[in-house]
Amino acid sequence: MQTVIIIGSPEKTKEQAQDLIKQNLISGFDAENYSFEKAIGIADIGNIQKTIFLKPVYSQKKAVIVEAFSGITTEAQNSFLKILEEPPESAIIMMLVKNVDFLLPTVISRCAIINLSDRKTIEKNEEEKYLHLINSVLNGTANPMVLAQDYSKDKETALILLEKLILAVEKNLKDDLNFAGTLRKLQETHAAIKNTNANTRFALEHLFLNL
Repeated sequence: MQTVIIIGSPEKTKEQAQDLIKQNLISGFDAENYSFEKAIGIADIGNIQKTIFLKPVYSQKKAVIVEAFSGITTEAQNSFLKILEEPPESAIIMMLVKNVDFLLPTVISRCAIINLSDRKTIEKNEEEKYLHLINSVLNGTANPMVLAQDYSKDKETALILLEKLILAVEKNLKDDLNFAGTLRKLQETHAAIKNTNANTRFALEHLFLNL
């Protein structure tokens, strides 16, 4: 997953984007920034897409930052869907927004979310614990079925687990943008358990088996 939506004030989201760029050793020459005074239109998306497919010059990857504080038209979002779902391996796309009210569900579902406007905190020891847990799932040393069974005793237990995993992954996203895909799957599962009648154990099993 190489597409990220960063939610918050312009100042905080720009700072977060620059943080990700620096931590992932992306040269300033390979970071393209697009800002707009009005809602982004379909022609703007066309120009952005041309940049996305250009190879980075000094870094292994390039960053494309899209400041969408004034919104994006529905037509432009639909035009952007394909590239958000399958960006070139050499590109990382960051969309900066004040909120996601204007974004289509299909756009949101294709991106990892970093919400700076409602960020909770996690203690260092907890961060290490849950980061170890998620890495054990990713590298195959943990049993997904046992984990799902242990944390699906009730809905609240599952939601707390997912919230802690999300926070741990978010904090380490700046060091490894490959975590973005993991973050999106965690967020999707959290939303499904919280907002629907999804079977908690099955939802966790599906998550852990498909990370």
